[in-house]
Order: sequence, then structure tokens, then C-alpha cells
Amino acid sequence: MGYRDDFYKVENLIGYSGNLNDFPTAYFQDGDDYGHITQRHDMPTNVGRQAVETDSDYEIGNYLVDGEAKLVEFNSEGAFHVSRSTLTEWDDMSSGDQSILAKAITNCPNEKYISGYSDEVFDDLDDTELHMGRLIQQINVRVKRGTFR
Repeated sequence: MGYRDDFYKVENLIGYSGNLNDFPTAYFQDGDDYGHITQRHDMPTNVGRQAVETDSDYEIGNYLVDGEAKLVEFNSEGAFHVSRSTLTEWDDMSSGDQSILAKAITNCPNEKYISGYSDEVFDDLDDTELHMGRLIQQINVRVKRGTFR
């Protein structure tokens, strides 16, 4: 069983960012619940399923950022994530492409170690401090949830 299999399922896929044939990030939404699966990242602790969040004001879409189209996510606090690429929506995909994207669910069954952190906390850190800070924060989150192993 994977982290939040009740949420991370094909019925909740809404699209992806990145290159479909190179382990794209898959985005999910069900009502007010949302999350994503990062399949590939330079920092291995950022690969996996994001902790599922709940916010009735959640929105995702493509917006102009500095003159370039980008996927942007918003919640009740405002924009919280700007992707390097755009969102390709599930409904605009062929069934073959949908099958490729759906593999993210089985490719990454575990919750990512750095799920739920805020980048603002780490803005002034070098790469090593950044990595360690994120790991420490995730350990604290998992201890509070009772999921630390």
C-alpha cells in the first residue's frame, strides 16, 4: 500500500508538468483536497507523493509569469508554487498519454520526505544547509503525525 492510495488514484488526476516521457510531475485534486507526485528531482528527498492538503480556495492553472506561461498553484494564502513549465490538463490528453501519466501512481507509492515544507524558511541557506534543514523539518512533521519510521 502506498501513501494515501485513497487520494492518489487515476480518478483524481488533473494533469502534469514537465515532459510526459521523462517522469513528469502529476497533479491530483478531489474536491478541496490536492497534491502532486514528483517522479524525478535533483534532490532525491523531493521524489514521491506530496502530503495531501485541503483548501477550498485551491486553484491550479497556467499564468503569465515574467512574460512566460507557467503552471501556478494558489491556495487561500495566495500563490504558493510556480512551476518551471506549464500544466497539461488531463482532459486535453489522449488516452495513451493518460496511461503514461497514470504510471506515476505506481512509480512513486511513498510520501516524499520533504512533503509540506515552506521554501521561505530556507531562502538564506546554502545547498547543504538547505538539504539538512528540509530533512529536519520533515522528521519533525512525521514525528507529530506519528508516521516517523
